[in-house]
This record gives sequence, structure tokens and C-alpha cells, in this order.
Amino acid sequence: MLLLRLTMPPHNPVWNIDGVLNAQRELILIIKRDILLGSDLTFEQAELLLALYTARELRLWKGVPADSAGYVPCSELRQSLGDSPPLLSRLLTGLVEKRWVKIKHAEAGATDSEGRRLHGNSQMVRIESEGMERIKPVWDSLHKLADHLLADVTPEDRQAHRRVCEEIVNKLRSPWRPTITPPKANKP
Repeated sequence: MLLLRLTMPPHNPVWNIDGVLNAQRELILIIKRDILLGSDLTFEQAELLLALYTARELRLWKGVPADSAGYVPCSELRQSLGDSPPLLSRLLTGLVEKRWVKIKHAEAGATDSEGRRLHGNSQMVRIESEGMERIKPVWDSLHKLADHLLADVTPEDRQAHRRVCEEIVNKLRSPWRPTITPPKANKP
């Protein structure tokens, strides 16, 4: 992205995307290197447990709403995390074996966050007390990291940043996709 920095005016929207990508890379590095150190959790396991923890205990993560018993439809969890079905299945199988999460079939009449009825074969997952004990220190460390990173950012700017990020996510999840024309191959 160095070429972009040298050739594009600072108000070009690609700068925003570049900033998001740079922040994501740095955050993932810090999370893997420092926050997860000694936790015996992979980044993917931690991300999944955090989603379930915040959905059940804190009711904070809009992407994965839990029912009254703390269960989340696997389909919504997969969509929120962006994991492929096989990857999510492998992650959940490993966490079930450790008794950190529990999986059950959706009950008759269960609905997703948009009120659509779930198919009878749909699976629901929730974090168990062992999983909450495992992820709580990670959540606390992430909270401290966020406090540190945003200490000098006004509440208004934090809200604006969150709105922009949510708008980007919503647009990325919409049916529209850019048409990318691949470069023509050089012929000898």
C-alpha cells in the first residue's frame, strides 16, 4: 500500500480501507503475541469463544444474539465470524470435547435474529462455564487494550468510527460485489 500512500490524495476512500486493514493486522498480531500468550487458545478458538461469551453473558455483540438460555444459531455465528462451515465445525468439535461449549438441535419454533424459523436440523451452540472461565481473562485483556488504544479518542469519534465500520460491514454483506477485471497476461 506504500504506492497508494504516495500517489493518492488523503481524502480518497481507499485510505480508509487501507487503515482498517493495517489496524486489523496489528490487532491480530498483538492478540496472538500478547493477549493469547499462555492461554492455550488459538486465535480462531478465542474469537469463537469471545462471540459466545459476549452473546450469553454480556449481551454486547450484535452479530450473535443469544436466546434466553444463551444458545446461538450456528448459522448466525458462522456468518458473524466469516468462518467456512468445515472450519466452524472443526472448531466447535474441539471445544465440545473440552466441554467449553455445548451444541444442541434447535427446538421447534426457534427463530433466528430476524425472526425466521430455524430448520429442525439447525444447530444451536452456547458457551459453558468452563469456556467462560477460559475466555474471561482474554476478554479482560482485550478491554484493557481497547482502553489503552482509545484513551485519547473522544466518545464522539469512537461512535463515528463504530458507525463507519458497521456501515462497511453491512455493505460488504450486501449482494453487491465489485466487478474486477483481471489484468491481461503479457504475451511473449
